Amino acid sequence: MESGTLRVQSTGTQSRAALVIGGEDLLRRGLSRSIENLGFETVSAQASRIADHAEKSYDLVIALLQIDSLDGYSVIDSLTRAFTSVPVIAVGPKESRGRVVEKLLGRPLAYLSLPILEPNLKDAVARVLAPALKIE
Repeated sequence: MESGTLRVQSTGTQSRAALVIGGEDLLRRGLSRSIENLGFETVSAQASRIADHAEKSYDLVIALLQIDSLDGYSVIDSLTRAFTSVPVIAVGPKESRGRVVEKLLGRPLAYLSLPILEPNLKDAVARVLAPALKIE
């Protein structure tokens, strides 16, 4: 399906791919399971490994961000360079929401604060993958 500059490829026989990046290992694994339950194949990686995934194709990135850390800045920098058209769900503290949203504007984006509830995650995925509304 094509929507503006966002290109999301999925078919009934091909599952969608999601990258879960950053944060603590336990949280990444939990989010990966939740995203898999929504029909995605997931890849989970530490923030320091984001460059290893920059050339791969993903339908969605879940970024666990600690904005005041080197890992958080590294993930945001990579998202603004390598993953420019991929929808992002950023996860972090409520206090960081404004700064993260400001840096990642111009793409389908949702921000979730911890703790993440399953219905909120499902709604965020639906929002960022929905076709963009064109106003003429």
